[in-house]
Amino acid sequence: MQNLEWLKTKEIFHQTLDLPKAERQNFLANQDDFVRSEVSRLLASHEKLDNFIAEPLAIEIGLDFNSYLGKTIGSYKILEIIGSGGMGQVFLAEKEDLDKKFALKIIKRGMDTEAVLKRFVRERQILSRLEHPNIARLLDGGMTADGLPYFVMEYVEGLPLTRFCDEQKFDFKERLELFRQICSAVSYAHQNLIVHRDLKPSNILVTNNGSAKLLDFGIAKLLNPNDFEQTATATQARMFTPEYASPEQINGENITTATDVYSLGVVLYELLSGVRPFRSDKKNYQEIANLVLTEEPVRPSVISNFKFQISNSKPKDETSQNAEPRNTNDEQKPNPKFKIQNSKWLKGDLDNIILKSLRKEPERRYQSVPEFTEDIRRFLVGLPVTATADTTFYRFSKFVGRNKIGTSIATLILLLSGIAIWQSIVANRERAKAENHVRQVRDVAKSLLNETSQNLQSLPDGSEVRQQIIEKSAKILDSLSADVDDAEFLSELGTAYQQLGWSRTWHLRDYERALNDLQKARQLHEKVVELEPNNFKYLANLAGTLGVLNEFYGIQGNTDKVIENFETIIKIKFKQIEIEPNNPNIFFDTSNNFDVLSENYNGVGRKEEGTAATNKALELLERAIELQQANEQTPDVQSQLAAYFMQKGYILKKSGKEDEAILAYSRSAENADQAYARDNTQKFGFNHSNRSRRMAAEIYVKRGDWQKALELYQHCLNNLLQNKENKNLVQKALPSSIALYTMFVGKAQDKLGKKQVGRENVEKGLNLYLANLKKYENLAADIVYAPEFLIPASDYYVANNQKQKAADLWQKEFINRLETILKKTPNDNGMRNHLVDGFWRKGDALCGFQTDNNTISESNTALLKEALENYEKSLHQVQKILSLGESSSATKQKGESLERRILLLRERLAKL
Repeated sequence: MQNLEWLKTKEIFHQTLDLPKAERQNFLANQDDFVRSEVSRLLASHEKLDNFIAEPLAIEIGLDFNSYLGKTIGSYKILEIIGSGGMGQVFLAEKEDLDKKFALKIIKRGMDTEAVLKRFVRERQILSRLEHPNIARLLDGGMTADGLPYFVMEYVEGLPLTRFCDEQKFDFKERLELFRQICSAVSYAHQNLIVHRDLKPSNILVTNNGSAKLLDFGIAKLLNPNDFEQTATATQARMFTPEYASPEQINGENITTATDVYSLGVVLYELLSGVRPFRSDKKNYQEIANLVLTEEPVRPSVISNFKFQISNSKPKDETSQNAEPRNTNDEQKPNPKFKIQNSKWLKGDLDNIILKSLRKEPERRYQSVPEFTEDIRRFLVGLPVTATADTTFYRFSKFVGRNKIGTSIATLILLLSGIAIWQSIVANRERAKAENHVRQVRDVAKSLLNETSQNLQSLPDGSEVRQQIIEKSAKILDSLSADVDDAEFLSELGTAYQQLGWSRTWHLRDYERALNDLQKARQLHEKVVELEPNNFKYLANLAGTLGVLNEFYGIQGNTDKVIENFETIIKIKFKQIEIEPNNPNIFFDTSNNFDVLSENYNGVGRKEEGTAATNKALELLERAIELQQANEQTPDVQSQLAAYFMQKGYILKKSGKEDEAILAYSRSAENADQAYARDNTQKFGFNHSNRSRRMAAEIYVKRGDWQKALELYQHCLNNLLQNKENKNLVQKALPSSIALYTMFVGKAQDKLGKKQVGRENVEKGLNLYLANLKKYENLAADIVYAPEFLIPASDYYVANNQKQKAADLWQKEFINRLETILKKTPNDNGMRNHLVDGFWRKGDALCGFQTDNNTISESNTALLKEALENYEKSLHQVQKILSLGESSSATKQKGESLERRILLLRERLAKL
């Protein structure tokens, strides 16, 4: 059927549907034979709507999905059918020149294709940002030649959730941990204002490595029933699976995140008991809907205790019996692979958690997925949960609502007896209010930590709106932190204060208040560690806050404080090693801390301590590699190994063992390449592949082997260009990375005598970086990293006797931006430290200063005088920092180095 014919048929179908049945045939008699025939078939399908679950409408109206096999849709070749559902058919597809499979879903007829595509264009950007390891991403979409919308998704190879757990014979704890993965993904989507609307085990696949992947995230949002002209019942029925749908979905009411909470509750009920909460013998939509709307689910522990032999009789003390066994035939036989045969684990807290998520009224469920999964976490670690059983009064009121006749006497009796228990009810309500208050303030803290901090990233530094948001957040946190003794809540508050301090540091440069916030964060985390000294996570949180404090002190140039904090962090890391002695990541983290500590020791002249710290870093790193190599070599493990070997190469290079360092970098690249080849979501694997080669190239540059360096740089550049369309990578960083390696390639080509192509690549890379920098010029956190990208171009200009051009580059693209920031915050020692470096680098460029032999190559008096002027400006900024109260030894040493540089240059000028 052609698209125009279908549009006409659909229009006539709607007109006919609005007529009384007696008038429909007369109306159709005036249409041509084709339209009359198709509309008659659509009407017949509409009349049989109650059985829509068994037979998709697309097949009823003559659409043969098999006809797509072997054909190309867009740029995707259809290989085979891999699934079907109420909305359409799913195919396995491949794309030319890509060794990768995709899942392509064609939406059936009956949808307004124009509206689908219009909404798809509007929502696609939002959905493409759902980058979560447990969400199968929506990648592409369009319309087939015959006018049907299609969507292209990440192809996931795995088993449906319940089948995977049954096949693996998971116990209840393993199932709960897997379920928490799913909740993490749903919560992440909710933060991005996406509600799934059709959560069920078949939409949750689990890969061989035990990672859950949610499918069809966002498809339901794209196909919102409100966007279509069809009857609400027909469309909405296909938007969800009724056995997993919430009461508000079935009633056509407002959809919120509580809708997904309900569906997750159904999934958890089935995952732990082996059956679904409601059963319909005929799979009749209306029957299922009535059960969901009117009946209360049986406690999962009761169902589990029946060992899946479901009868029509009601168990004692339960109001209904509507659970549908999973993986059974019509005789309701138990699933032999289902492992949880003992209901004692379900009885009590788990019963209450599941039933709270399944309450009819959205406001009585968990108000968020994090709240739901937090109760599960509390159950797993043996803490009290917030979910409690429904009160007798509430259950009775619902019973009366369903059975109004004959309840008057019973009502009177219960009301009289209820007086005796009224005080108990009041007490329970007050306790519930208190618990609800704790949950509310905890949600506020999490909001400040997550949504608020994410939204701040898009606002310019120093803007009034940004400042207002941060100040209001601070007041709320201060009000929340009073009289709290719950370790988990204190930890969350500490992390929120840490984020607040970071925002003040980088976005407001309000260092006094930033330090105050970070010290509050430290005190809160220290209090938590006092409460639970052997809790691995809480120790990590404290170390993380000290790390952010070090970032703060680092931009201030306060090396003494940095050293002091690193020494404390290392003590915490050794405590973590005691708790988890076979965890390679802790050895790696501890090694990194020793390595950075050694650099700070060396920076203040404590060379002996610096050497000892370097040796300890290498020792711990070797242990990390040994432990990691003993693990199963999954892509995640290989990505981590790549990081370990890269760090080993770095330490060996600093120690003068260059050949061993090159070998370590090679091992790093090998592991990184393998990880990314097996799983292109491994962004760290991809990054490590390039970075390890870059660090090896630096050794060859030092040796003067520019040909080998060029080969490595070119490999990295090609890798970036070939993978820049992969949305799993950090898109913000890619343009700058491509720019950097383009400059590296150009610089190496120039050294090898390829002057013209070398110059073209240096200029091309520089222009690409500057265009990208302009997007973030209001964000100090991005500006301070500019030297890494300006140095290759500056070195090229200096080497080709274009020293003034190099100096102008530093002035325009770095110094001017820093001075603009300092006009707004004149006492900003952090930015002033970077300005010191800016004038210093400009001076070096003008006089051709060579660090390795302490010589000045330039003889032009004008350039030397300008260099001297910039060195003096740099020294003036150091003196300004010291006058503002900074007294670290590193800042003083920087001033002394500048004084020596100025003296050397004056001697040079005197000789000329």
